[in-house]
Amino acid sequence: METARAIEQQLAKYGLDICIAFRSEFYNEQVATPGGHPLLPTLDAGPTLSLLIANTQTLWDHFTAHLKHDPSRLNAKNPLDEYVRNSIEASLQTVLGSNNSPQRSVRFAFEFGDKFVAFQRLGHVTGEAFYNSSCFISSHPQVGPWQAFRAVATILVSAADVPNEFDELGDPHPGGADRVAECMRQYFDVVKLAGGPRESGPKEIYRYLVAARDAATRPDQMQYRYSEEQIEYHYTKNRSVLRRCVEQDVK
Repeated sequence: METARAIEQQLAKYGLDICIAFRSEFYNEQVATPGGHPLLPTLDAGPTLSLLIANTQTLWDHFTAHLKHDPSRLNAKNPLDEYVRNSIEASLQTVLGSNNSPQRSVRFAFEFGDKFVAFQRLGHVTGEAFYNSSCFISSHPQVGPWQAFRAVATILVSAADVPNEFDELGDPHPGGADRVAECMRQYFDVVKLAGGPRESGPKEIYRYLVAARDAATRPDQMQYRYSEEQIEYHYTKNRSVLRRCVEQDVK
C-alpha cells in the first residue's frame, strides 16, 4: 500500500483527488470476465496492484490554472484528456521512476477497444461509488454524483497488502430515485424525438442529465456540485468554455 499511497499523494497535486487501490485479479474476476471485457495485466504469480483514479470538482481549478499558465494548451485535440494523461504519467514517473521498472500501464476513460475498462462497474464493486445502472449515474458516498472516472493504472508489483473484498455500497440518496428516473425519462424522450443526441444538440439536452444528477444529490452534497462552467464543459466539450475561463484572468 506504500506505493499506492505515494501515487495517490502525487495525483492529488493535479486535482485527481480519488485513488482506490485494488487487485487486477479482483477486477478481472468480478467485472471483466463476466462482462466480456478486456482483462487488466497481472503478475505471473501473486496479486497485482491497480489503482482506480477519479476526481471531484477539485480538478477544475487545477486544470484551468494549467491552461492559464500556457493558453496554447487550448489548441490540444482534447485539452482535458491531455491534462489528465500527462498528470497521471507524471505522477507515476515521480514515484516509480522513468525506466519502466516496475512495468506500468494506464487505461484511460476515453479509450476503448482492448483498453476498455468498465469504470462504473469497477467503482461499484470497489465501494468507490454506487452505480445505478438504470440511469447510468455513479454516486460517491461523500460527494454524490459530482465525480468523474479518469483512468486505471496497473503497476506490476505485489498487491498482497491490498484488500480483495470491499463493503457493498448502497444508494447514498435513495430518496431522490423517483426524481432521477423522471429526469432520465425526459432525457430519453427528447433524444428519441430528435432522432438521437447528435441531432438534438448537446447544449439542448445535457440539462436533463444535470437535472438527474441534481436529483441524485443529497442536500449536504450540493457543496460538491460542479461549477456551471465545469458542468457545461463536462457534457459538451465546448472549447469556448475553456477560453472564457482563461480570458477572465487575462483581463
